Amino acid sequence: MARLFSRYIPTKDLLFFFMEGLIISACVLLAIFIRFLFNYEGILRHEHLLSKILFFTLLCQATIFYNDLYSSNLKEKNRLLFIKLLQSIGVAAVLLAISYFSLPMLIIGRGIFIIAITLLLPVLFIWRIYYQEIPFLRK
Repeated sequence: MARLFSRYIPTKDLLFFFMEGLIISACVLLAIFIRFLFNYEGILRHEHLLSKILFFTLLCQATIFYNDLYSSNLKEKNRLLFIKLLQSIGVAAVLLAISYFSLPMLIIGRGIFIIAITLLLPVLFIWRIYYQEIPFLRK
């Protein structure tokens, strides 16, 4: 167990949080590759790409956290899980749109936002379903 702000957090919860962050970042990176049709020259021209991906990831994880998806147990409730994920990604999309409008330097690129949001929902849903089935992580 790790201790954060005088509160103990189980290691498997930290592992889940960081793995989900990696998955969100990978979806954004895949969206960039799809947008530029795997043209590495176009991808390398982006300024501060990693910081923009990190901002996208942290904002998505914050909305997932505030929708109570990290603390609630949704086993056998895939429909509710999908609805809560859809709400979280929707709120993240609105917050990202507002932040992109107010701070244009945060924009990753034209068309990447829509591709990333489209990839994110099914990938996170499948990740959460399979995570529940890993035997050594069950309670």
